[in-house]
Amino acid sequence: MSNKIFLLLSLFLVILSINAVNAEECSLSDLQVLIDNSSDTVNLDCDYAFVQMDSSGGVSVFDKDIKIYGNNHTIDGSNSSTLFEIKFSNVYMENINFLNAGNSALRIYDSNFVIKNCTFINNRAFDGGGIYIEGSSPGLIDNTLFLNNSGYQGSAISMYFWGNNELTISNSIFNNNSAPLILDADGDGNAHLFSIDNLLDNQMFYSECYRYGMPGNISFVNVTYNDFKNHSFKIKKGDAINSGIANKTIIFELFDKNDKLLINTTNITNQNGIATVDYSTLELGNYTLKVSYSNLSDTKEIMLRKEINFTMSVEDIFYGDDLTVKYNITNELTGIGELSIWYNDSYYVPYDPEEFNFHEPSYSMPFYLNESFITVPFLPEGNHLIFLEYLGDNIHRPKIINQSFNVYPFGNNLTGNKAVIHAPDIEKYFGGDERLIINFTDENNNSLANKNLSIKINGVTYNRTTNSNGQVSMAINLKPDYYQYLVSFDGDEVYSPSREIMEIHIHPTIVGSGYSMIYCRVQPDNYYEVTCYDSKGNPLTEGEVEFNINGVFYKRAINSEGKSRLNINLDPGTYTITSVNLQNGDT
Repeated sequence: MSNKIFLLLSLFLVILSINAVNAEECSLSDLQVLIDNSSDTVNLDCDYAFVQMDSSGGVSVFDKDIKIYGNNHTIDGSNSSTLFEIKFSNVYMENINFLNAGNSALRIYDSNFVIKNCTFINNRAFDGGGIYIEGSSPGLIDNTLFLNNSGYQGSAISMYFWGNNELTISNSIFNNNSAPLILDADGDGNAHLFSIDNLLDNQMFYSECYRYGMPGNISFVNVTYNDFKNHSFKIKKGDAINSGIANKTIIFELFDKNDKLLINTTNITNQNGIATVDYSTLELGNYTLKVSYSNLSDTKEIMLRKEINFTMSVEDIFYGDDLTVKYNITNELTGIGELSIWYNDSYYVPYDPEEFNFHEPSYSMPFYLNESFITVPFLPEGNHLIFLEYLGDNIHRPKIINQSFNVYPFGNNLTGNKAVIHAPDIEKYFGGDERLIINFTDENNNSLANKNLSIKINGVTYNRTTNSNGQVSMAINLKPDYYQYLVSFDGDEVYSPSREIMEIHIHPTIVGSGYSMIYCRVQPDNYYEVTCYDSKGNPLTEGEVEFNINGVFYKRAINSEGKSRLNINLDPGTYTITSVNLQNGDT
């Protein structure tokens, strides 16, 4: 196969040489006129090259449906120009040799394209030496050669996709297209060798953009690249694409604080481009690490720390059950870690920093390292991914572990008649007399009397029995905050079990200036002001507020607008202040 590729390249170079001698040369400006004057089809009858009078932006194809047949002619950018800039068009290109572009041979934006039986040789650009593709640009590249193209990212092809794209690259060859390698030493003593290019043995760059919708898929059919022959595979939206350079030898040199060389060794990068060495014989502390590969090197101050043992286990649950996360971590560790739970199908979705579209976990909380389990209530149905993270300290390295689990619908495959819990979301002010009223019926909305329900709010479970109207009613005496509550029916000889999770929002009746730490300056207008409401959310017009500054108490009246102000005359400094609505004790 390698001999066939060599013969194909040799034959192509011979053909180019003959063309260069025999073909008449025209300028890119001539080609622009030919494109502009064509309504549908262009047949090239000479070679085209960039000359001093041409635009460095290349030949523009804008809002056209056009087919361009090259007849094996060349288009040469003389290392100065883009060859084609294609926007909002439908373009077919066949049997064209694209050479020596100075800023991509083709730059394609929001266009449909087909490229067949073409060659891209010795083209360069910062982004997309051979072809740069952006936006909603579905296309086909078939039986095409990419050779000796270069770019910082996307030496052969660079793609920024959005919209519903489907790109197929088939029966094509990618050889010796070069993007620069990057070598990085991290703070824990590892070396990472990688390229910006993340496809086809680091010859092609692919980036998903979620700004305008989901990106599409790329299919590679019978594609040869460097030492990989006739490969077929598919890249789907959301796939994590590896840009690491594997099987390369990295030199590690480690120095102490006196610049004494302690380690001088090598190791091979793994499939992710990561190489490391064993530092276990050294004392914990600070060192200088230099890593080298070929003409690349990187030097960093590193801290050698202990690896920790950190494991967890979780089991699938039913909707309404508490999730119990059991974990085990190195004994001497204390402090706080971080727990986060994500929907499994959204965790790997890239964010778009232009739109500040940063994905957030569905649940997160800190946890204490010296305990052995964590309880997480009220998770929604679905497949989830849980992470436990230890952030590290001066002795121990950080570590993140994860596991997937399911929250199954409650009541599946249970016998008995269906029972329905009608529980509302509640929104009220602190101290209000609104009650939580829950209706319990069968599936035909007939009330179910004398049924036992349990209601779990803020970690406390209350047992209630429905009255003759199928209702339970209970007062809500909670501090201002957001809460979820679980209503459960365990089932009986007639009706199957049922559960429902809803929300309660208790609004405060005293609202301060948004902070509890105040900084006093030497000026006459230092004060702290709060606004007070009654249990219906109406501003109070009388009463008092009690302020507490570092243990000293002050009472001030509430004015007709519901406001109470404490003037402050203290030495410059930072103070803690709290306030209490004396009408109901809300803080």
